[in-house]
Formats: sequence, C-alpha cells, structure tokens
Amino acid sequence: MAQQGEQTVQADPMLVRCLTLHQSVLEHSPHGLTKEQIYQQVDGYAGRYREAQFLDQASRERELSALERRFSSDKQYLRSAGIPIQESEDLTGDHRYRIPTEEYGLPDLQLSQQERLALHQARMLFSASSVRGLQHAMWALSGTAENPAAAEDPGAPTVLQASLGSATELDRLLEISLIGLRTPITFTYTGRGPSSTQRRRAVPLALGGRGHWYLIGHDLDRRAQRIFRLDRIQDAVVELKTKDLGSAERDEVEQQANAPDFDAGQTQTILRRMAEYQEPREALQAVIDAHSGQAPEPGRLRPVGAEVRKDNIGLSTDRVINMTAYLLDNEGVPPSRLLSEYHITAEQLHRDLLSIEQSGPNVGMSRYVSVEPELPLDRASFDEHYLGADEPIILTVPDGTSAAAMHRPVSLTKPGALSLLIALKALIEVSPAQHQHLTDAAHSVQQKVMGVVPESIASAAEAMTLQRTDADSEALGVIEAAITGDYALQLHYTDAAGGSSHRSVEPVHVIYDGPHIYLRAWCRSAAGERLFRFDRFQSLTPLPDSARSAEAHALERTEAGPAAVQKTSDSLTGVVLRFAPFAAAAPRFAPELQRRDSRDGSVFIRTHFASRRTAITICLEAGGDIELVHPEDLRHQVLRAAEERLSDLDSQSR
Repeated sequence: MAQQGEQTVQADPMLVRCLTLHQSVLEHSPHGLTKEQIYQQVDGYAGRYREAQFLDQASRERELSALERRFSSDKQYLRSAGIPIQESEDLTGDHRYRIPTEEYGLPDLQLSQQERLALHQARMLFSASSVRGLQHAMWALSGTAENPAAAEDPGAPTVLQASLGSATELDRLLEISLIGLRTPITFTYTGRGPSSTQRRRAVPLALGGRGHWYLIGHDLDRRAQRIFRLDRIQDAVVELKTKDLGSAERDEVEQQANAPDFDAGQTQTILRRMAEYQEPREALQAVIDAHSGQAPEPGRLRPVGAEVRKDNIGLSTDRVINMTAYLLDNEGVPPSRLLSEYHITAEQLHRDLLSIEQSGPNVGMSRYVSVEPELPLDRASFDEHYLGADEPIILTVPDGTSAAAMHRPVSLTKPGALSLLIALKALIEVSPAQHQHLTDAAHSVQQKVMGVVPESIASAAEAMTLQRTDADSEALGVIEAAITGDYALQLHYTDAAGGSSHRSVEPVHVIYDGPHIYLRAWCRSAAGERLFRFDRFQSLTPLPDSARSAEAHALERTEAGPAAVQKTSDSLTGVVLRFAPFAAAAPRFAPELQRRDSRDGSVFIRTHFASRRTAITICLEAGGDIELVHPEDLRHQVLRAAEERLSDLDSQSR
C-alpha cells in the first residue's frame, strides 16, 4: 500500500463501544458478564470506571451514574439493531448480561422457490436504483444477493426498473415509520414555490405514493386533514412530546389515535383527489411569482460529487453489525459493493471499517478483528488507493462463540426493512395479471417479513399504498404484451418542447423513476436508445408483424442510465436553475453538471437542455418549484409564457 499521510479519519468512538459491548458479551455467553466485568473490560467504559475509583464518594456516584446512562443507551442501540442482549440475576445476586446464541441472528423464514423468485424480481425491479439497505435485506433473507435459478425461470416477468423515491423521501418515510402512525410529529415544511419554511405539527394517519411519497395527517395547527409531500420536509421528522401540547391538542391526538385506520382505498382516493385539485392557475401563479423581479445570485457552483448523508449512532450500529456479518459470510467483498449495497459515502465506509477494526474484547497486543487489506488512516489514501484498487475486504476474528455467530445477519437493517417492504408492494402493483403466482408469492414474503421487523415499520408499511393512473395501467398492458410477444410499437409522442412525432420503437423496459414512468426502447427513427415519458404518449399501436431487432435484445440485457440530451443547433447550454427547498430532483433529461446547496434548503444547478422551448416547458410544469436563473432573456420568456397561459385560462372561464 502507498505511504500514508497524517491521520484525517477517525473511528466513531460510540460505534466502537457498542460493537465491543456486543462482541464481548457474545464471546462470554452463555455464562455472560456482570456489569462490573463489562465496565472493566470494554473500552469506552474501562478508563472512566478506573478513574471513578479514585474520586470522593459524591463525585464517584455521579460518574458511575453517568456511566450507567451510557451503558443503558448502548444496550438499547444493540437491542434496536436486533441483538438479543438479556439481563438476569445469578445465584450470587449479580446481574449478568448474555446473548443467547440460539436466539442470535435473523430467523429462517423458510422461503419457497416461488417466494425466492418474488424476492429476486423485487431486487431486479430496483437494480438500477441505489436504495439504502435494500441489497443487504435481500442477502439477509436469501443468503445471496443473486439468484441465478430465479433469473432463468421461464415464468418470471420481463424485468422492470424502478426507483423507490429520492433519498430525502426514503429518509422521511423511515423516520415516520420508526416513530409510528398516530403519534404526533413535528417538522419543517416548504410549500409550493420559493416560499419560506414553516414548522408544522401533525398526527400521521397514512403514507402513500403517487409519483412522490406523501404523508396524510391531521394538522394540529389548522385542526384539519392535510397532505404533505415528503421531499418538501426540510429536516428530520421528530416526535412531538405530550408535554409540548395544550389540553385541546392532547384531546385531538387521542381522538385521532382512536379513529379507524385508513385502508388502501381511502388513501388512493385522497391522493387522486389531491392530483385532480391542483389548480393550473395556482401552479402558473407560482411560476409568475418565482420569475418576477431580479434573479437570485447562484454563487459558486461546483462539480457534482457524492451525496453526503447524515448518520446517527442507532442506524450506524444497525448497519455496521450487519455489514460485519456480510463481510464474514462472503469471505471477501470489494469496497465498491459495500458502497452500493449500503448506500453510504466513501467517508462513511472508511469510518465504519476503522470502527470495526478497533472494536472487540482485549486480546493482548493484537486486534480482535483483523481487516485486510490494511486500512489507511487518511482520506486521500483511502480514496485513491483503497477504493481505487477495489480489492476484496476480508475480516477475520478469533475462533470462539462470537465467531460462530457473527457471520449471521441480525436484522434486515431498518432502512433495508422499509425499502424491502416497499419494493414488494411495488412488485405486487406492477406485476401483470398473467403473473398472479408472482403477486401471491410477493404477498406471502411481505407477511413473513413483517413478522421479523420492528412493529412500527411493519405498521407503517401496512398503511402505505402505491398508485398509478388508469392511463398508465393501459399503456403498461400494451407495452408488456409487446415485450413478451417480441414485437415493435408505433408511438405518437409529444416531447418536452411540445413537438409531436410518430415513430416505431422496440420496447425494452418500463422504468419507474420518482414522479414519472418511462418506456425504455430502441428507437428505429433515431437508431439508438431513447426514454419516453408515459404522460406524453398520445397513442400506442401494436405492430405484431414487426419483430424486435438484435439491438433491442442487446439493450434489454443492460441497465438504464440517465437519458442523454441530444445536441442540435437549438441546444442550450449553461442554464442555471434554482430548485425550491427540497423540490423534486432534476429531471432525467437535465443532468446536474454543477451544483450548490444553499443554507435555506434551495439548490442551484447548472445544466443543459435540448432547446429553449424544452427549458420553458419544464419550468411551467414545475409550478414555481424550479426557477430559471440564467440566461436572463430565457427567464423573461418563462415569465411571459406563464402570464399568457394564465390569461388564456381566465378567458376560458368567462
């Protein structure tokens, strides 16, 4: 390995302590350890415990009380991660802590071949999407992230590709799920357009997906039901304590807690009405408001890099214990796979691996856990050499009780559990009628998974619903038949710039990507791969006598990436957009080239479009959530287009 620089990345001391507590108690089970033995042996407790012995009585009691609180928190983190740490009193009256090896690890769900096929299809459905924890959950249930037998099953449907939603939406889903429905919450929320954020308080009643993810809740400030789009919630959702509520508000919370649960039909109806109610006038006025006056200063935009995700000790303990099992069970995993499967940054992976390496009971001068290749201590060497080489990482631990158990996953991880339940629900939703056996198997797996995940996540997942329009369902049927029958389609299509075209296409995949559904196809007119948005279809006509080509068959074996903007004489480069705080991510056809995140939660990006008309259309469709900042003349064109459309609507209503 290349020479290391000065240490710039440290192990997480709280995480090291939790991992060491876990491994120490597991190593000494079934006999276990007393609290005093734990305080003496586990780094993170031992130094503080020794120092307390030399203090006066009052100071020692305060120090031991603080140590007790730390120990209680660590036990809770481990139990929340799925570690069955137990406390009991022995014959001498000492309290002992043990981890029964017979109860350690995720139970075998005894999946049938059809259920494993459903798992495989759920994984393939999201193969092009980086979803935190989903791949780990698949491995934890099936013992492998791949299932070649399932992939070759002739009854398996054509692979679809999907996105579960943005990282922000999934984080908010997880936070609400862990708190639980019918429990009051508070969060910072941004409405339509560039308006300022507001603190909101609500009782969550149901969760649903219709393009984006939504929370249906009882708003405690407006004393009425409201719908909140999850990617508009600016920071973490937190539980609202009863002591912070007034008497009348506590009565409202109790009333909502005792109200009948929402069923899927109710949630779908509410989301459908919401979509129908969104006034075109309201959206156009928001565009006018956003583009009136002087454009905001975007500041210095930088090349887009890896997403930075916040971590906390509970989720990191959950992740790293299961990552350790994954590494031990697979006997060598490249860093690139860990980054992908746990959806973490390079810095998080570096910190996780250092924490694993520094954890474990004291075993003289050597480490309890050995990590190979040797970990660099500075970020530059880790990025350039460790990640660059991408050599498989191998963990070894001494033979013993813990070694025999630690290779087993202890949970699906909380993000993985939620992602898996949503993926199964999505698979049930998109599976065509001729694959009813797959739908039934997915239902069965769903029920089994709910039995091994935290109750709050199971309850939230049960209350979630996904929805697509009747037009989407009709188009899906036509496309599925064409892919299965191996023939082309005649497509009448309107592009983002408003241009209409008729073209022959050879369908390959259907891609669910946040608020939109796309047809991925080999376009005969363009002689290349293209993505077509469902809501821009004018008509789809089967061409059963026109077989798909070798190019389409080759494309079918690959995963879709963002659609490239085709450069023409009308192409527009250097466009700067401002996204209102936590507005939807940039469209697939408008890649982020440079970016700056502002303190108020808004995001500036530099991108390019196929034409001016395309850029104007995108801003009009966004309803004020996307503001065109540069070039100035194009900004004025967006404003004039919105004013003209609003004027036309007013004329029609007279």
